Amino acid sequence: MFRKIHLAVILTLILFTAVAADGRQRAADARESIDVVLVEVPVHVVDRAGNAVRGLTAENFEVFDEGKKRNITHFERIDLANLPSAPALAPMNPAVRRNFLLLFDLSYSSPGNLERSREAAREFIRRGLRERDVAAVGSYAVEQGFRFLTAFTGDEQMLLKAVDSLGHPQFVKAVDPLMLSIIFDTANPAAAPGKNADPVEEATDLTRGNQRANDDMQRARIRRQLQSFSGLARVLDRLRGQKQVLLLSEGFDAQLVHGREQTSSADSTADFGASVTGEVWKVDNDQRFGNTAAASVLEQMATIFKRSDVTLHSVDIKGLRSSVDAREGTKRNSNESLFLMADSTGGQLFKNSNDLGANLQNLLKQQDVIYILGFQGSVSKKGDSFHAVKVKLRNVPNARVHHRAGYYERTREDSAIERTLSLGEIMTADVPQDDVHLDALSTAFPSDIGHPHVPVILEIDGRSLKEKITGGRATVEIFVYAFDQQAVARDFIYQKVTLDLAKVGASLDKKGIKFYGALNIPPGDYVVKSLIRVGESGRMGFERVNVKVPDFASPFLLSPFVVEESREWVMVKAPPRRPADLDYPFTVAAESFVPASAVRMANGKPYEIALFGFNFSTEKFDLVVKLRNEAGETRDAKVVLVGHTPPANKHTTLLVSFTPAGLAAGRHTLEFQITPAGQQSSHRTSLPFVVQ
Repeated sequence: MFRKIHLAVILTLILFTAVAADGRQRAADARESIDVVLVEVPVHVVDRAGNAVRGLTAENFEVFDEGKKRNITHFERIDLANLPSAPALAPMNPAVRRNFLLLFDLSYSSPGNLERSREAAREFIRRGLRERDVAAVGSYAVEQGFRFLTAFTGDEQMLLKAVDSLGHPQFVKAVDPLMLSIIFDTANPAAAPGKNADPVEEATDLTRGNQRANDDMQRARIRRQLQSFSGLARVLDRLRGQKQVLLLSEGFDAQLVHGREQTSSADSTADFGASVTGEVWKVDNDQRFGNTAAASVLEQMATIFKRSDVTLHSVDIKGLRSSVDAREGTKRNSNESLFLMADSTGGQLFKNSNDLGANLQNLLKQQDVIYILGFQGSVSKKGDSFHAVKVKLRNVPNARVHHRAGYYERTREDSAIERTLSLGEIMTADVPQDDVHLDALSTAFPSDIGHPHVPVILEIDGRSLKEKITGGRATVEIFVYAFDQQAVARDFIYQKVTLDLAKVGASLDKKGIKFYGALNIPPGDYVVKSLIRVGESGRMGFERVNVKVPDFASPFLLSPFVVEESREWVMVKAPPRRPADLDYPFTVAAESFVPASAVRMANGKPYEIALFGFNFSTEKFDLVVKLRNEAGETRDAKVVLVGHTPPANKHTTLLVSFTPAGLAAGRHTLEFQITPAGQQSSHRTSLPFVVQ
């Protein structure tokens, strides 16, 4: 993916952000367009004992792009083992995240060993993942290709459920467009996946097919698998951070790739006899010496994995192996194919053990310290070409440096799964996106049906939304997710809107889209994240807001809402998903209103402000309003009570009018204090706003 500086960018381990481009059209016979980009290369430095080297500076590194030395213009050092404690939802540079893909190989896994692989995956999820690490679960079959069962997430329970079900449709309903949450068929008690759930029929059928296939077909299957793995690496190249695939498999027969060892097996003896007697037509040279086509595909796969900075680790799920057959003598029964795939990408083979968490600890120690080196590079935009990068150490004896082989120029269209993973990364890692300006508002209301009702209102700037659209329509995807303090997605909204620009283009130029949807989540503290993407241009906008959902058992005062007076928005409302969604909560004295997400005021203009209180037992109250400026200075604010809804169903509403006067441009805050009559305790809330 490639963007100029006014676009927010997501790439694999490397972030591209254009910092200069002339943007002028070149003549046909002139030079091609050149963009100057900032390239970030995360590196690890390891000593002889395999420990991460700490305390280095930019002066300890040299960077070469296509053989040309580049000045390091950006340097960052992150020590994952010594990070200060922070909430799971605290924003963090995605380039330092560890991304693990637990990949179940259904083509080369016998049903009897599938539970072994699932137990190994469960152990890794429980013990191997560290704080701020993320993982995904996927499956692969030659006949069906890859299936991602989850996106990359830190939700341990979601990952465990995906491992238990392996995406079997009997158990899982795939309704989440970004695969950040998983829904099980609770209506069917027999479909509650667990340790003894049996979604292995598919693997059984695949294994029977493998046994019937001849060697030529098997070689074709192996080539197809290795080519598919190459495609997977290119998909993961879109993600930033450290990317490691944990392949849970028994592996294919390695002799179909590199040939048979000359042992005392029956096949080897028969080949030797045929060669001595001159019956060379009986000798299968591919079996004896290997298949060059398959070996070439393996080499290509390794190259793409390295260029995409993806490491493949193989986990042998067969357990202890024996190479002795009672009738045929010595017979190859090895995990060599697993070793070949892992070793060629810089990974390791884990065998005779299900304790992935313990096995990976030494490996992960090498990645505890990440140095991010940024340099300015030139990109021709000819195509999806590759730039080789080399990093050298200066004055760091007895150490090795590890980094990706380079980066790709992104000009091709994303595939559907690449787009899903990239959008999921934006959502979970808070990757800034500001191509399209977006303001968000979210709050909580009590509900008589299930969890509290949490409306979300988005204001999407129309002019930036239309930018770079040449046709007559705009397709806008809207994603809203509520994450709890453990970074678990508790609910989501997805809406796809197609706009006829001939009809709504003028409204978009004046304002934009005003979107309303609702979440239902239990009491607690949340971060509601909103992401919008324009299909025709790929431009995006992202915003996050903190939301406290109370239990509404005690008196509670919501943040104030400014009544939106403009009728120039293109109004979009998400379809109701639950009965509670049918009740529109923004109502004063039986009159509904639309609140403003971004509060901007002008001197001399009146604004109506609504306050919602709960469990207020009296109609009488004292209202005090203060005005605070950016310097912290406060004074009384003049407000006029316009309306008051008496307490009903423990719910009361105030409507006040405020007219700013003589306020300097900048940020200000209205501070409200309400004291019910006869009570000592007061309730406070505030409304930040900007004077333009």
